[in-house]
Amino acid sequence: MSKITISAIVASAKNRVIGDGEQLFWKISEDFKRLKEITMGCPLIMGRKTWDSIGKPLPGRASIVLTRNPKWHKNGAIKASSIEEGISIGTNWLKNNGSLKKEIFIFGGMDIYNLGLVYCDYIYLTEVDMYPESKYVFPIIDPIKWKLIFQSKTMKSNEGIKYKFLTYKKITQK
Repeated sequence: MSKITISAIVASAKNRVIGDGEQLFWKISEDFKRLKEITMGCPLIMGRKTWDSIGKPLPGRASIVLTRNPKWHKNGAIKASSIEEGISIGTNWLKNNGSLKKEIFIFGGMDIYNLGLVYCDYIYLTEVDMYPESKYVFPIIDPIKWKLIFQSKTMKSNEGIKYKFLTYKKITQK
């Protein structure tokens, strides 16, 4: 099997806020469409709170849920107790499901991004033109470790929210 790529996918405000611990501060239909296009056929590694905020598995993707609770179980979720176990489960899922894409996505929330970003090759970011207050933030994208390889123009969503898409690639040390 060819190398598996690990990527983070996130929507964050300009001040890096990703939500309030239970949900996003915005709904951008164009972002949901892009998220579906990018992640379809791939495993998503998320925390239990992110799972709870969605409430169900996303069609066509594996939902790998990190939790410390050994008794936790939800239909449609695959439980993992560490980010490494989640990546291993995601790798096996890709092998066993014949997915054309060989990519695993770190899907949130804040603690999962903090644990998983070290494993990532790419970050797919939707930057939302807002500055909400919250302690739930995406890690700082260090320009020494990450190179911006794509940036869309600023767009306005059907809901009237300004946003843009950015893609970062990890800078490999030689």
